[in-house]
Amino acid sequence: MAHSAWPGLPQAEILRDGGSNQYLVSSDGGATSESLCEGDILCLIPTGDGNQDPKDYVLLYVSTKDCDTKGVSKTADLSLRKFKIKQPPKELSRYMLNANPDSFFGDIRNPSNRVELSVIVSVKSGTCEAEEFYDRILKDLLSSLGISPDQHRVYFTESERWIAEFASQVLCKKANEGLAQSVLLLSGDGGVVDIINGIFGLPQTSYYVKPKIGLLVFGTGNALANSSKLNISNSRGLQAVFHGLARNIPTFVCRCSTGSVLLIDEGRSTEEMGTDEQGGCVVHGAVVASWCLHATLVADSDTTEYRKFGSERFSMAANELLVPSDGSPPHQWQGKITIYRRSPSGELQSETLGRQTHMYILATLVSHLEATLNISPKSDPLDGQFRLVEFPPLPPAEVKKIFGMAFDSGRHIEHESVGYTEIEGLRIDFEESDPRWRRICIDGKIIRIPEGGWMEVRRETREVVDLMIRL
Repeated sequence: MAHSAWPGLPQAEILRDGGSNQYLVSSDGGATSESLCEGDILCLIPTGDGNQDPKDYVLLYVSTKDCDTKGVSKTADLSLRKFKIKQPPKELSRYMLNANPDSFFGDIRNPSNRVELSVIVSVKSGTCEAEEFYDRILKDLLSSLGISPDQHRVYFTESERWIAEFASQVLCKKANEGLAQSVLLLSGDGGVVDIINGIFGLPQTSYYVKPKIGLLVFGTGNALANSSKLNISNSRGLQAVFHGLARNIPTFVCRCSTGSVLLIDEGRSTEEMGTDEQGGCVVHGAVVASWCLHATLVADSDTTEYRKFGSERFSMAANELLVPSDGSPPHQWQGKITIYRRSPSGELQSETLGRQTHMYILATLVSHLEATLNISPKSDPLDGQFRLVEFPPLPPAEVKKIFGMAFDSGRHIEHESVGYTEIEGLRIDFEESDPRWRRICIDGKIIRIPEGGWMEVRRETREVVDLMIRL
């Protein structure tokens, strides 16, 4: 890439600063220096025309007011930094951006070999920082890479349905024509799931090419991102976009009895769901399918007021469910649970969970529901294994102990009351009269099942999108 993409950049030197992933960027002849965490490096770009050894490189990284490798800074404290570097440390060579037509951006040094790029900014995700990150970091970054405004499209979400509609009307249509597409998605897990559902709603042709998703993490729980190790630096997932590999996102399909509805607008309104040939309601997921305590706390905390507290909203809602403020005992959910497994010969088998009351029922394809909440410690990133975590009604103190163990490297699976097993799917037949206790959670989306209804989840065999991750 020619120097014209970044005129007048200052020259700097990268020096190791004590720790294994700490550096100093020294500029102005050593008069100025600033800290650099390795996790915040975006890329090193060789200058020149690609036909000769570069004389120098361009270093792009995200700078923060406090180089803290233990946390992710607020977007307001971040800025994009650019320097020319003559001799980068050898150990940073893995951040070199080379010409590769199969990468997320295509061949970044040859505009004719770039893929079609869309940028989706989910304005209201999590603590509403996505738009600010685009303005402070991403817009300048794309320009620095030589990706001009006419070479990509930027979209700001306008409604809860916008991403799913874009996926079906734009992404799926072009994928079915065999067009390679990349999507920079500034969102939480919900944005990924919306894309998956938008595409699954339409048939795929034999020409279908899976879109690549570069997830820049701005949700609340961020289970998919945390389980894929995307949310561990101020780059918010950009390192995986530049240097990762595209891997299929495993999914499951959830079918519910007729009359099930999606709850929207903080539970004040409902929306019809997609249906299958038999008239049942259908939705796809990539993270969790849950009932009981997990689904209810996610639903109860899905308000503007609760979201101000970030991921803390979940523990706040859980505490109210375990120790209700009116002094009543915690609810015991009623229903029949059927578990599906594959025998060693591949035959599908079923068994019924030996109780009718429950406190926790959660099937998951990921390891972490939050950064340190390791709900399924045997799960690896995008391994496609569906696992069930469940336990019966227990005293509030014991439930809190179990969750404390889950936050301690997933030790809750050692608790005598916790069931943890690999499954092919499960079915729930609900025996609750109050609609509050018939809410299920599919990747953060809340569905209310009609009285006497059921839901069933199974692993999905079809593949629709890839996620950029670093292995």
